[in-house]
Amino acid sequence: GRLSLQQMRDRYPGLVEKLSSHPAIGLVAARDNRGIFLIGKDGWRILDAQGGRVDGAGLDPLASYADDRLDSRALAAQIRTYLKVQESGDLEVFAPYIDGRTVDFNHSYTLASEHGGLGGEQTHPFIMFDPARTPVQPERIKDARDLYWIFKSLRGA
Repeated sequence: GRLSLQQMRDRYPGLVEKLSSHPAIGLVAARDNRGIFLIGKDGWRILDAQGGRVDGAGLDPLASYADDRLDSRALAAQIRTYLKVQESGDLEVFAPYIDGRTVDFNHSYTLASEHGGLGGEQTHPFIMFDPARTPVQPERIKDARDLYWIFKSLRGA
């Protein structure tokens, strides 16, 4: 089964705080009976089932990941969807996003991009299509799930 944030804190005192304050971590996401907790270095938020803010203090942990196409609410919805996946962890850790790039502290190899990261272009789903063959409304594509029906319709074309 899954551990809630409170169970994690009870079993491993200080772990969540140490993770969220580490320079290589931008935010930690966890579930609890009140919703999804997003914990950053300088603030936290609780999101309800729809990704809206329920409570919080300090700076929004998603603020540095937002841009002109996806605001904190849209990013929160993506995290909420991700945490619904059965295989997602009790704690999900996201790298920091600073000055237009995901910070990579691994010096053995450098990542050109990441799968499942937040911030910048990696956050935006995309598709190349022929508008004459496929009726696509790009402004309605918010995450990878929105691409499923497009690809499914192309299979039948």
